[in-house]
Amino acid sequence: MSGALREAINLPRGQEVVGKTDFDLFPKIIAGSFRQNDLPVFQHGKPLVNEVHASVGGPGCQKIVSQMGTPGLY
Repeated sequence: MSGALREAINLPRGQEVVGKTDFDLFPKIIAGSFRQNDLPVFQHGKPLVNEVHASVGGPGCQKIVSQMGTPGLY
C-alpha cells in the first residue's frame, strides 16, 4: 500500500494490511464500491485502468487518487 493511501485513510506506517479486505480498511459504502469495480477484473481477467476517485480530506484539502486493478495481483 502506498504511503499516500496510508495517509489518506489514517493508517499508521508499519500497520500490516496483508490479509485485510477493503471492508477492513474503508467505510462499508466505499469498500462496496471498490468491490463492485473489482468484480469485472476477476471475472474477465482484464486490468481496470484509470479509475479515479476524488477524496476530500478536510477543509481546503482535496486529493485525487488513481487506482489500477490487475488480476495477477489479487
